[in-house]
Amino acid sequence: MYLADQRITLQARPSAQQTAVFEVVMLGHCGGKADLSQLSNDALAEISSLGLVEQATNIKAIQAKILPGDLLDDLSEDDKSSAALTTDQIHLESLYNIPVPILSLADFQVLFPQSTQWEAAYKSQLAGSEYWLPKAVADFFNDSETLPTGAKKLWLIRVNEADGQHGFLPEESCDLTEIGRLSGLHLALLPPGAGLITMPDLERLQIPQQLPDVPRVRLQNPAPAFLPCSQKQPAEDGHRERRNSNEMPGFTEHWSAPWSTKKIVANIIQPIHKYRPDMQCLWSLGMEYDNSRGTPGLSTQALDDLKALRNNASYRHGLHRIQFIFPYLRSDEKIYSANGLLSGLIASQSVQLGTWRSVAGVALADTGLPYPPIDHRLAAQLRESHGLGLLVRQAGRTCLDDERLANSYTPKYGQTSGDESAQRSGELVRFMGFLQRKLLRLGESILFAMDPLDPRPMLLLEQFFDRLHDQGALRGGLAREAYRIEQIPTDESVLTYEIQIAPAFSIDLIRLSFSHQRGENTLSLKWEGI
Repeated sequence: MYLADQRITLQARPSAQQTAVFEVVMLGHCGGKADLSQLSNDALAEISSLGLVEQATNIKAIQAKILPGDLLDDLSEDDKSSAALTTDQIHLESLYNIPVPILSLADFQVLFPQSTQWEAAYKSQLAGSEYWLPKAVADFFNDSETLPTGAKKLWLIRVNEADGQHGFLPEESCDLTEIGRLSGLHLALLPPGAGLITMPDLERLQIPQQLPDVPRVRLQNPAPAFLPCSQKQPAEDGHRERRNSNEMPGFTEHWSAPWSTKKIVANIIQPIHKYRPDMQCLWSLGMEYDNSRGTPGLSTQALDDLKALRNNASYRHGLHRIQFIFPYLRSDEKIYSANGLLSGLIASQSVQLGTWRSVAGVALADTGLPYPPIDHRLAAQLRESHGLGLLVRQAGRTCLDDERLANSYTPKYGQTSGDESAQRSGELVRFMGFLQRKLLRLGESILFAMDPLDPRPMLLLEQFFDRLHDQGALRGGLAREAYRIEQIPTDESVLTYEIQIAPAFSIDLIRLSFSHQRGENTLSLKWEGI
């Protein structure tokens, strides 16, 4: 924020460093250049802690001898080359492929002051020409007023729009030891406290350019006439004569066609399974035109791809790492992804109630309506048959009907369980990922500080699970009924614990049966999903 003649500047900084309970990584496109002077030393230290020491050092060097932004814009190409602005430096100054910690919407706005002033190169009739990342960031911090600064943490990764889908999902194999070669989704695996990934602009690229909207009722144009300037002119209501779809400017042909759902899911599952099995991804399925209804609808090819993935042994047991969402949201004639709102709601719920709490049925802090709308019959069919999370309108509010997964949670790749229906919930996957991250940090803290015969590690584990039981994450009348910890005898220098827990699963179905036989009334209750 700049005041007066820029002699006074206000920089958004947290009053005190807070530890976020649940961190989110968001990848997307953003317009304009980055203001590197707004990156604090704490932010650069966090970037360095991810292994990006060279990038953080170069950013500090740029901050020391930075060119004023207006002067840089006025330079010609020859002047830029004489200033030794290489491609790598330009990408660095634009903050491409660098995870940046964002603690508030103000942090994002001062870091990318021109984020909403640029048009996207990829345009479509439904998505328009705006980037989805700025809207998603604003949605993520939408309900942060009641939370302390820093309680919600977002890792922002800016992707170069010229790279298309490959900028988000590199097809080459992922190797986290080669930090300098990582990009897109592979960089999202670096923040150790992150548990969720969203990619709003990749979803925008998956919307076909020529996918038409719902046909509008055409009204007759008013007869042309000369009117006084003081007379109010009729407002454009969208129902008059408009351009045909093939006349709309800005449609480019060099963009690759939307990727298949199978290809996208495969490129998401493989690196997450290999390096970060504690993480999950929110993904909105694509659309196609439904001729029977005369409106856009859920892509049948996407549903076929999901069915094929469930039947494929290589991907079936990794589908729980992606939470499929449909439909999109629409407001002011624009559609956008709901994953910014959902990820922000998940982060808020984690702070206030716990990572294991579901966000299903909680109203989204937005006025957008589901687009295309889904009736309850179709929503139930998609939820039960394909494991989708549907955005529905209930009691005048938009909410997620259920955090259903396409496949049940399996702790190990290829492992099966007896009751799979109880493990097809997104909150269970988040809770198990939360446990993995917490136990890993606990193990790292005592690795070189305690003796294998020291009883304190067992006490620390018991205290940790006692707190989870008190907070409602585990079921059982007593804490000792909710978990069991057993130390496994191993080598002298190795500590091995076997932990069994009883998570507080959500109840999917309650069935009440009333019967009247021989003058006696009986009631039976059966609950499923646990």
